[in-house]
Amino acid sequence: MLVVRELLRNDLVAKSFGLSELPEAYSIAELEKHLSRGDLVLGLLKDSNVVGFALARCVTDEAELLFIVVDASHRGRGFGAFLLGSLLEELGKRGMRTLFLEVSDANRAAQQLYEKLGFQRIGLRERYYPDGTSALLLSKALC
Repeated sequence: MLVVRELLRNDLVAKSFGLSELPEAYSIAELEKHLSRGDLVLGLLKDSNVVGFALARCVTDEAELLFIVVDASHRGRGFGAFLLGSLLEELGKRGMRTLFLEVSDANRAAQQLYEKLGFQRIGLRERYYPDGTSALLLSKALC
């Protein structure tokens, strides 16, 4: 059974935090900082194990999706769409009016997910990522 809920500090240090590929920029310590600032950190749990999470920074009535990940062993099953849909719903409940994000122009799977959920392209940052790929800037109205 899949459950999406806010992650707490105890979740981050628990044995159940099962992501095998947590980027250095989003280490446990960095996630704890986001939690302490009041940013939204949602976890996707399967059988009580965290198999994905999404991190959104909230400022006034706008939010920015900083990161969304599903563990490699659980990809391709719609878990990312479920997690992102839950994030959109929670941000709306918190009074956020718009969600912004950046996605690599090489990441077609993510682009298709965002398009499916109604995100619109609003800009481009050329050669934004270290590998030289550009970032598409997307937004979605939440209310």
